[in-house]
Amino acid sequence: MATAEKKQTEKTEVKKTEKTAVKTQKTETKKADIKTKTDEKTEAKSKTPVKKKTAVKHKGAKKTIKKSSAAKKAQELIKKKVKKPTFRGRFGSRVFRRKSKAKWDKWRKPRGMDIKRTQENGMSPRTGYGTLKSIKYMHPSGYYEKMVFNPFDLEGVDSEKFALRISGTVGKKKRSEIAKKAREMGLHILNR
Repeated sequence: MATAEKKQTEKTEVKKTEKTAVKTQKTETKKADIKTKTDEKTEAKSKTPVKKKTAVKHKGAKKTIKKSSAAKKAQELIKKKVKKPTFRGRFGSRVFRRKSKAKWDKWRKPRGMDIKRTQENGMSPRTGYGTLKSIKYMHPSGYYEKMVFNPFDLEGVDSEKFALRISGTVGKKKRSEIAKKAREMGLHILNR
């Protein structure tokens, strides 16, 4: 019996060693395949010349226009501008007067002898509520607005002082013509 058991154990050990040998052989072939693939990739990389990234200018690429120094100074003044207080007017029912709605934020001079002002009516205008003359009617970008309807309106426009606003009634074709001509002249467009 001892000899039969020895033979069985030897057979199982042989089977185990064969299985492990097969497994190691498979893993070795996989590793070899991976190495060859990586070697092929590195060779392909070394063969292709390295290209430097350059800025490609497209036909419709936007040209950056530098802001004038006068516009920058004006923009700083506009940022420092004190906001006016809310004038809730003396017209309409008090229930509907909301600060958020712009139509109630206008000063209307109280007329009539029986009108008495209360705190609810908001502030009344005083000297100093007006903006500086140098920045009055100016866009927050630091330029005065010039309304444009066609490319011929761009003639004689100073790029240091004025920025363009294309009218809403202008079509796509004419709008692109205006934008192209404005880019050549170095003019800013407030609405694209």
